[in-house]
Amino acid sequence: MDLRVREAAPVSDDLVLARQVQMLAYGPPGADVVVQVAAGQYVPTWAVSYLRAEGGHLGSVTVESSEPATVRRWVLALRGEEAVSW
Repeated sequence: MDLRVREAAPVSDDLVLARQVQMLAYGPPGADVVVQVAAGQYVPTWAVSYLRAEGGHLGSVTVESSEPATVRRWVLALRGEEAVSW
């Protein structure tokens, strides 16, 4: 699923993005989900928390982005960990 936002500036209250992340939890059992996020795109934490709680039936969730730091933030959030600045 392409979750990249169209606007250049990150919007921390983007309800559309949060809803898209939340809807990933409704994938079929065993599905391998691939999400594409823009470089620097923020993580909608409450939606990721919902996905973590309700998406245990998914086979995997893979994050793709052109920026490794963004992938790291998203993966840590999906694992329930907080990203620590280096």
